[in-house]
Amino acid sequence: MDTFITLGITLFAELLAFLLLIIRKIPKNHIINWIFFIIGLNLLTNPLAQMFYSSLKILNIPGLDWLITEILVILGEAVLIYGIMRQSFQRALLYSMLLNVTSILVGALLCWSNILPWCY
Repeated sequence: MDTFITLGITLFAELLAFLLLIIRKIPKNHIINWIFFIIGLNLLTNPLAQMFYSSLKILNIPGLDWLITEILVILGEAVLIYGIMRQSFQRALLYSMLLNVTSILVGALLCWSNILPWCY
């Protein structure tokens, strides 16, 4: 259940970031492609990131496992944006960072507000 909630929060946050921060830089005829791309991207990377994060927990270095996972997710998504959405790598990296930082901040706000059960 937590995986679906995490995926839902991530999708909401990243689509919100897209609509607020990125949409102005995308041609109008590509907007729906980007929305489907973000949804598909998260359906792929979210479970992979959770599996990778779980495997890194055995290192027992608090915080480093999360940081490594997020850096790899940002780089992986940037490569996919670069290859599939035909953006320059610099722009793909910026978009990936904007999308992921927004979902991290939304998740942190929800944890800080004690809304998510696994944050207690």
